[in-house]
Amino acid sequence: MPSISEYILQQNHHWLVLNKPPGMPVQPDRTGDANLLTAAQAYCKRSLHVHNRLDRPASGLVLMSKTTQAHQHFHRLQTSGDLTRKYWAITANAPREIEGEAHGSIRKLAKSNRSVWQPEADGPQTKEASLRYKVLDSSDRYYLWEVELMTGRHHQIRAFLQYLECPIRGDVKYGYRRSNPQHHIQLHAREMQFVDMDQQTVQQFVAPLPEERIWHIFTLTQNHE
Repeated sequence: MPSISEYILQQNHHWLVLNKPPGMPVQPDRTGDANLLTAAQAYCKRSLHVHNRLDRPASGLVLMSKTTQAHQHFHRLQTSGDLTRKYWAITANAPREIEGEAHGSIRKLAKSNRSVWQPEADGPQTKEASLRYKVLDSSDRYYLWEVELMTGRHHQIRAFLQYLECPIRGDVKYGYRRSNPQHHIQLHAREMQFVDMDQQTVQQFVAPLPEERIWHIFTLTQNHE
């Protein structure tokens, strides 16, 4: 595993923002593989709290708090919807509408570690879920999406895109036809924005795209390099 410092985009006394590579778990899991949280805690020499879920096969921005004050601040932002998170994804299928806002619910299937997007709440086992999406660009075979989370539910983007019959490239758990090398999926936590604890400074972060060639076939991503 490379030095954790290579993944840190910015930090201060209260928090740090990292760019997680695909394939690395954010937190310890049953595999015992090297994970971002343990490495970051060893680097910072203190306990940290993770504020956004990011699945192991995905990549991109992860926010961690170092202090109790920061933990409470980010919790308030998440509760109020003021922690902006935008993800990029690649699919082989196009949606019926290239831009929209979706409100539904998520039902988590614990035994299979999957979630199902439903257009309406259906009993106590579901949680309200909302997001915005648009198709940013396309190539001859693939579509590049931007998805902004308005709620943070288990596998929310992956389940929603499966519901649209547009599963994420490589995401066989959610209906894509075949896996990628090393079982990575093309889901990247691209942007994050929040008002810092001084209530005046707006912090905005953009995570560089993974090196995998598929991310760089679009005109838009080539212009961002």
